[in-house]
Amino acid sequence: MRKKLLLCFIVAIALTGCSTTADLETDQTEAMESKEIERKETWNLEESKEDTTEAKSQETSLVNGFEVTFYLPNEAADSFIEEQGTIPELTAESLQSAMNEKLNLGDVRVNSFMTTVDDEDLKIDLDLSEEFSLREMGTSQEYMVLGSLVNTYLMAFHADEILITINGETLQSGHSEYTEYLNYFETNE
Repeated sequence: MRKKLLLCFIVAIALTGCSTTADLETDQTEAMESKEIERKETWNLEESKEDTTEAKSQETSLVNGFEVTFYLPNEAADSFIEEQGTIPELTAESLQSAMNEKLNLGDVRVNSFMTTVDDEDLKIDLDLSEEFSLREMGTSQEYMVLGSLVNTYLMAFHADEILITINGETLQSGHSEYTEYLNYFETNE
């Protein structure tokens, strides 16, 4: 009886040792495969850097932020110019911060930003802080500033329409109330 018990104990230890060795070998194999994949990815990344100038610019934009097209009034304030730029991340806050600087809007903040799909149209609901005001602007300046915001947001987020509110209330100027969703602003060139 003692011999059987001793034999079972020895077999159990041997089996435990084998499974641990097998697990260790599996872990080592997985680690080596992971390192090989990392090496291949690094090699592919380095190879793609050398391929084309376009690949370099795309990689730069991924590292340095997101490229967007800003729609800004021209010097005569009668049409929009397109200016390429980069923002750190594709968020309403980041885009608004850049627009504040480009349009001299002061410290306009994004209270909320929401996108919805309605009949296959992507719509943006953008609520800005009270610092955004069109009340002191003439008709042309109002059109150009609002058009710059609308066009830039629509293009950056690939949307069809945008509704801009101020602290949850209708956007108003001395000339208009903007209760409806707005589309891309055109100019007569």
